[in-house]
Amino acid sequence: MWYIITGILSGILGAMGMGGGTILIPMLITFFGTKQKFAQFINLIAFIFMAIFAVILHKKNNLIDFTVGTIFAVFGAIFAFIASIVASKLNGKTLKTIFGVFLIIIGIFQLKTTIKKHKKEGYK
Repeated sequence: MWYIITGILSGILGAMGMGGGTILIPMLITFFGTKQKFAQFINLIAFIFMAIFAVILHKKNNLIDFTVGTIFAVFGAIFAFIASIVASKLNGKTLKTIFGVFLIIIGIFQLKTTIKKHKKEGYK
């Protein structure tokens, strides 16, 4: 049952653009005892389906610039390949640390962006 709840939560976050891995990976590791590399593998598999759904939805709403998307896809694929080689050489503890630091940086960035947006719109 908890696997289903975890999948639903990560799917919702992924659909909102937050990134399902921000909830999926920590939950798999913390609550299910999954190893870091396997949790990241599961996240990548789940991402494929979320990405397909997101592209279909955004295409329907004419929100996709395929020129820019193609550029991002090419460079994303190249760097994903390089990162996967590097990640395969690292141990689970190092990957946990890198992922944790990444989440903290993303959290700080989103917090700063939200604060700037609220100040600009006149919120207190």
